[in-house]
Amino acid sequence: MLNTSKIMKKLFISLIILFTVLLSSLDTFAQIPPPPPDPGGNPCNTNGTQVGGPSAPLGDGIWLLVALAAAYGIRRINHKGKSEEPVS
Repeated sequence: MLNTSKIMKKLFISLIILFTVLLSSLDTFAQIPPPPPDPGGNPCNTNGTQVGGPSAPLGDGIWLLVALAAAYGIRRINHKGKSEEPVS
């Protein structure tokens, strides 16, 4: 027969230790870091446009990501029944 009082005592002590560790780790985030230094100057070019252009070319990267994901999915489907080991 199991001694439930010993099991409950160990569980209670382990929960106390767990909560103590979790609460002490939350205390480390109490202070806000200092703001970054001001770079100074105007972040615009001489013609008034923002540095880096009006927008970033995100479309090409998204299509590349979609193409790679499709190629990976096709590879997984083609190799599914060929071996016992999972393809990673």
